[in-house]
Amino acid sequence: MRDALQGPALHRAIARVVARHLDPRAHRVWIVGSEATGTALPGSDVDVALEGPAPVDLERLARLRSDLDMLPTLRGFDLVDLRRTSEGFRREALRVAIPLELSASG
Repeated sequence: MRDALQGPALHRAIARVVARHLDPRAHRVWIVGSEATGTALPGSDVDVALEGPAPVDLERLARLRSDLDMLPTLRGFDLVDLRRTSEGFRREALRVAIPLELSASG
């Protein structure tokens, strides 16, 4: 797919989608995993870490993933709610992470 989103353009698109589902004032979002370390292969999933004041409702996460899957890319998305993980996992995931800026305007 020649005009598929990638790199910073993909990250901005992810941030816009996330901001439609989660309150940008209360949530933080990062790109983690191979996309953040620069080792992603063309078919690698994009790992997106989320953190808010409480765990994100699973139905909301499913709707968010569905909307992310509509982005013009051949890559899939893995969402991880850091409120549902161990502190060790959180620390390791954020060790090399790309923070996304969420805008209230979506």
